[in-house]
Amino acid sequence: MALLMALQNDRRNLALTPQPRYRTEKTGRVEKVCVYLKNHFAEPLDYKRLARHVNMEQAPLCRLFKRTMGSTITEYLIELRVTEAERLLIETEQSILEVSLRTGFESYSNFVWQFRRFRGLPPHTLRNRIP
Repeated sequence: MALLMALQNDRRNLALTPQPRYRTEKTGRVEKVCVYLKNHFAEPLDYKRLARHVNMEQAPLCRLFKRTMGSTITEYLIELRVTEAERLLIETEQSILEVSLRTGFESYSNFVWQFRRFRGLPPHTLRNRIP
């Protein structure tokens, strides 16, 4: 049997054939988490509530999210918050403190630190660059 398979012309290397990494139901759960976080990014993160939202336990949800998205749920949420903060800094006249509170950061100093970490400059520098 193996000899017959080796002689066939339509052979293909199985390692090069794309294989789904995760079952659809699991990636669907991660998508559901992403949508939930986008809709609730300004609220404090409640892992129990989030896990219930996708019918999973907290620890397996965190592992699945990290494996699928390449970042933790917290990192993903911070990125969402920083992105929204950047938009508000560019499009509105709200103070930097107002923007930080509106985007879910619990302290101004943490907001500035996270903004610099993700964007490479502090929020006031971005605001000063806007004509």
